[in-house]
Amino acid sequence: MTGDRNAIIGFLAALLGRDPRASDVLWVTQEPALPVHRLTRFGLDHRRLTIVSARRADDRSWSIEEGLGELGYETVVAEIDNTDLAETRRLQLAAEKSGGIGFLLCRGHQPSAALTRWRIEPARSDGYRSCWHLSLERCRNTATNLSWSVEWDDATLSFRLVSDRLSEQELAVA
Repeated sequence: MTGDRNAIIGFLAALLGRDPRASDVLWVTQEPALPVHRLTRFGLDHRRLTIVSARRADDRSWSIEEGLGELGYETVVAEIDNTDLAETRRLQLAAEKSGGIGFLLCRGHQPSAALTRWRIEPARSDGYRSCWHLSLERCRNTATNLSWSVEWDDATLSFRLVSDRLSEQELAVA
């Protein structure tokens, strides 16, 4: 995943908070702290999270592989800076072998063996709901350059597909 870091974190928190299979989530970051309060706002219970903060890229890579492998996490979210095709292939194989899912948050476009590549950016909203613009940039054996805008409903803890442009009347309500 590429795009705005805060938008990606919010969207993943909402997505994983709704997924009953994501009972335990390993989140690997280089930042000293992850905004856990933002994650819980979107339904991702902080008690389901194990956060690893590692400055060195090698330590983050090791944590990701161990999380998907020996430690048995079903879901691993990893923030990485620079990677290469061989490293992402190793991570893809670890996810396939374990049956888990890995989300790589990358800065910019980098070579990747991931099955899909998404760009996530904040989208215009009415001021009350979080809104994201999702673009599928790469997907094996499928059409790409598809995009959607979704909004988060705090009351129902669910997504709603919205049009790309809110009308002036909808924006005036805010």
